[in-house]
Amino acid sequence: MLSKSNVQFNEIEHTYTLDGVVLSGITSILSKYLFPKQYNGVPADILEAARERGTLVHSQVQMSVDGFDIAEPTDEFISYKNLNLTFCESEYLVSDNVSVASSIDLVEKVDDTTYNLYDIKTTSTLHIEYLSWQLSIYAYLFELQNPTLKVGSLKAIHLRGKDAKVVDINRLPNEYVLSLLDAYKSGANTFTNPLTCLETTDEEALEKAVELEQFIINLETRVKEYKEQQDKVKELLMQLMDSRSLKKIETERCIVTRKADSTRESVDSKALKERFADVYNEVKRITNVKGSITIKLKQADEKI
Repeated sequence: MLSKSNVQFNEIEHTYTLDGVVLSGITSILSKYLFPKQYNGVPADILEAARERGTLVHSQVQMSVDGFDIAEPTDEFISYKNLNLTFCESEYLVSDNVSVASSIDLVEKVDDTTYNLYDIKTTSTLHIEYLSWQLSIYAYLFELQNPTLKVGSLKAIHLRGKDAKVVDINRLPNEYVLSLLDAYKSGANTFTNPLTCLETTDEEALEKAVELEQFIINLETRVKEYKEQQDKVKELLMQLMDSRSLKKIETERCIVTRKADSTRESVDSKALKERFADVYNEVKRITNVKGSITIKLKQADEKI
């Protein structure tokens, strides 16, 4: 049985209070210290429409977990149900009973001492680092509120229309979480993200790299998936434009141009060097190339 918090949540005003004291939600802390520009450039009406859609989907999922039938299910809710997941809690409220509180979207019981935490996202793309911070804070508060229990894994459920997938999220060390919460409690104006500043010594840098391993794997996976989606969309656009003899499609926010098939002429530098070394040396050009890091995952051939 999970411990219940005494914090009161006002759903209309979206505020958390304990004994008359207003506590901060996690979203406002993340927005202030780590992701202040997350939605810069997105029109207000689009943000509001996305927020309303997300709220509706969250509500339907919560009602379903609580045992209620959904009269007019959204596509996102239907895709969620197709995942066939079972949860013991929805909107489970956790707090340090001092300054912060928040509700975990979904809690899955693994065994008598282990629980997995889930967050639902309906955004067009998943912000993996944001999720890592968000769910890591949830995990810290969950274990603080339930001292005899532990969090097994953190996951995001990404719902986009009829598409749904579960994505593993890396848990950050509690020391990172505590340093962020301490910055908020002390009223600090800024916070240095430990994920963006590796230590100077080789040993410490290696430790940070190990901590970031799952984060890197998640990023690589998402990049591959989005590249595949992009290629599919481009292919569909090409078929559409060819069928209508269109050379350009222009909207308020983008321009799509259909380039005609063509040939490209190039020089076989290897053959030139072998057969005409003098000419090659005369025309060759030397360019400085900045050093970089290549990351190759063992389970894939793709590189970052």
